[in-house]
Amino acid sequence: MEAPAARDSIVAGPDSGLFAGRAERELAERARRRQAAIPPRLELDTTVTLRPRGVALITWDAERKVFELRTTRHWQASLYPSSPGGPLPSIQVILRPPHVDALWGAARWCAFVATGLLLAWLVASPSDALTALWYVVVPLLPASFFLSPLLWRGVCPLATFNELGNRVGTPRPLSPRAAAVLGTGGLVLFYLMVPARRFLFNADGPVLAITIVAVAAIAVGLGALFVVRSGFCNALCPVLPVELAYGQAPLIRLQRGRCSTCTLCTPRGCIDLAPGKALAQVLGSSRRTDTWLRTPNGAFLAALPGFIVGYFLLTDGGLDSAARVYATTLGAALASYAIVAVIVLAFSISARAVHLALAALAGGLYYWYSGPTIAKELGLQAAVGTGIRVVGIALVLYWIVSGLRVRR
Repeated sequence: MEAPAARDSIVAGPDSGLFAGRAERELAERARRRQAAIPPRLELDTTVTLRPRGVALITWDAERKVFELRTTRHWQASLYPSSPGGPLPSIQVILRPPHVDALWGAARWCAFVATGLLLAWLVASPSDALTALWYVVVPLLPASFFLSPLLWRGVCPLATFNELGNRVGTPRPLSPRAAAVLGTGGLVLFYLMVPARRFLFNADGPVLAITIVAVAAIAVGLGALFVVRSGFCNALCPVLPVELAYGQAPLIRLQRGRCSTCTLCTPRGCIDLAPGKALAQVLGSSRRTDTWLRTPNGAFLAALPGFIVGYFLLTDGGLDSAARVYATTLGAALASYAIVAVIVLAFSISARAVHLALAALAGGLYYWYSGPTIAKELGLQAAVGTGIRVVGIALVLYWIVSGLRVRR
């Protein structure tokens, strides 16, 4: 579709008296209107499917350069057919140059291939593969979440498996109840899998490889059951709670690398749509009072700093140490939750400020403990571990200052 181009010149009148500066003001106003206007040429390749007499409102966000589908509850009902397997509405909500799409696609395929190579490496040379994974790749993830969770979500190989599942089944919309159940399941997986590093995954490469394959199979299965990435990436993924916590105030503005066509597949709290608002949307109205402490994600956030401390106070052991590992990590998490609950209830602190502070504390503690561990495992000098501490904590401090400033 074409739109007439705006003129860049105006006929200037007298530039004195009442008309002083008029030409400059009119030029500035024309420039502002051009910036806010829909681009003169657009190529849209998607459609919106509505029920009879359905209504949809599509608006243009000039600042973000995207289309947005705005709905009320009534419109939402009219957009989604009543039959579970019926077609879903789709609206092109983001426009990217072809080279940007190509870069995201290349990054996804590189991550996909790297995952296959990692699986083979974990079996062929477990010690080296585990060192590279746990002490080089994984420590970069929290930092990337603070920068923007969309970085990892755009290339995550498990997300690619989740999308592939859409092609092997007849996916249906994810209901709010199913989203809540799967979301709680993701929290359980986090508390089961992360401590298991201490007695299993830090030392047994083949078992870790099998676990990765099993999780990938679950991602494919949920992709076959539920539309787009709603069942795994936005619900059951054990990394999602951390993405929600550290993604509250992204340091860089980034357009998502997936889902250029949005179908509103997730009932609420999609990080890809609004990273900075996702946690608040998941918590719902509870975030306005101290009842957020009684929600699954709120409790996770309050317990996260203690969980990290408990994990790093442990050392690796055999399977016979599993009970001690879980007792230590979960006990520290409960202690953290209790301390946060007492502070919040006693001082009535703003929930938004508490959420940012808890995420920053968790991130700072992670890099405080992991810095020296990384240097030791990689055979580097202690100064390198100190440097990792300094850089990681500095990033977290900058993140929370930036987040508090934005939320004023």
